[in-house]
Amino acid sequence: MKQSESISPSAQVKPGAATITRSEMVDIAKGIAIILVVYGHVMQGMDHRGLVSRSFHLFSNTLVYSFHMPAFFFIAGLFSRLDSKTSSVDLLKRRSAQLLWPYVLWICIYQALHPIVGRWTSGGEKPFHLAAFLSDVVSGQGMWFLYALFLVHAIGILTRRVNRVLIFTLSAIAYCAIGSLFSLNPDFLFTAIIQRVVSNLPFFVIGSRWSGEILDQFECYLSENAAVRWGRTALVAVILCGLLATLAWIKTSWSLYSWSPLLTFGAAIDGILMLMVVSRLLEEARAGKLLSLAGAASIAVFLLHPFAQGFIRVVWAQLFGTGAVVSSVLAQTLVTVALATLAYFLAKRAKATWLFSYPLRQH
Repeated sequence: MKQSESISPSAQVKPGAATITRSEMVDIAKGIAIILVVYGHVMQGMDHRGLVSRSFHLFSNTLVYSFHMPAFFFIAGLFSRLDSKTSSVDLLKRRSAQLLWPYVLWICIYQALHPIVGRWTSGGEKPFHLAAFLSDVVSGQGMWFLYALFLVHAIGILTRRVNRVLIFTLSAIAYCAIGSLFSLNPDFLFTAIIQRVVSNLPFFVIGSRWSGEILDQFECYLSENAAVRWGRTALVAVILCGLLATLAWIKTSWSLYSWSPLLTFGAAIDGILMLMVVSRLLEEARAGKLLSLAGAASIAVFLLHPFAQGFIRVVWAQLFGTGAVVSSVLAQTLVTVALATLAYFLAKRAKATWLFSYPLRQH
């Protein structure tokens, strides 16, 4: 089994069980998910400029966003160590180092570099206002994923002694309430972050509070006959992909169902299962090695991709014209991920990983 770095810790301890380390499958899953994050942002930039089909963008955006962020929260939950003997204070310190430090650091870096790179971003160039900047930092508007992931971890840590069925039930009720029963006041500063935390909390709860059972299933899977395992897994992957595409099409095409939290929750669960199944298939293929590198560097890819994405779009348009949409999307997505992954491992080699996580002393 391979031990690797990620946004969240790499081991889960469950009372009465041996320490479980994660397989390469997890990094592959994160690699696929982070590529989809970059793809989603690339498509948004292309749509903002009217360079892609609006109907295709709506469908692909619904498809990708139906599960790729919940998948990150689920995987973070798997290795959150909520069942370990580590104190809640120490866990909060670790999450702060892993999530809040790069959040604040890179917001400042983005702001400092915005006069240079702003023209390549979807937001374009805009003047600096200190009050607006501080408001974005406090409310999680900048790089909301890290901010929301920390808050979800904090909720998980503070409720780690609460019955898991109860905490999941409460998180599911909140998920449904935010999704359909009422709308939060858009003028309230923290509206967006509340919605993002609540909409991803149930997946973190599933991953963190049922981690032992889930990881045990992964381990049992490895002991089966390879040929039978591959064939059955491929069939399951095809079925899950088809179901997810159908749910995305329904949600995109029929507004009657678009509000339904049950449809949204079902699509997220289906997508997470699909991602894990596909990752298990790719674990036995060469492509899995490259994806696992991107997964190990996922936080760096998330932080660095805005810099390369817009630049590649501009260069590609100058070289091949704005009509080369498919190749431009592929280049923006894959080259951006490759460059950010390379930057992460170069930083690691240069002992500059403090750029992506605050170095804590090991006890």
